[in-house]
Amino acid sequence: MTDLATPVEADDADTATSPPTPPTTRPDPPIGQGGPNQLTRTTVNLTPRAVAALNRMAGNSRTGGPTKTELINRGVQVLEIIEGLLERNNGRLTIKHEDGTEETIYIL
Repeated sequence: MTDLATPVEADDADTATSPPTPPTTRPDPPIGQGGPNQLTRTTVNLTPRAVAALNRMAGNSRTGGPTKTELINRGVQVLEIIEGLLERNNGRLTIKHEDGTEETIYIL
């Protein structure tokens, strides 16, 4: 019968395992994989005017409004749509209001 309190020694030094070395950097996320919840960290430099607008629009834990991250994500997606419309309409957007009046917006 084997005594369970007696340590078992490896027959060869090659068979002994050592803990893996942790990576020193975070790997890049795979492109085109991971679905809608895959996040990429980035740094942006905002103008004071953009920071003020972001702070006004962002909710806090008490009001439950959108977070700054959600607003920035939404803003990039909206800008992509606007840029596409501007390309199709010679650099202008025309808004038709409920009262029937139209307003043309030029974004430079």
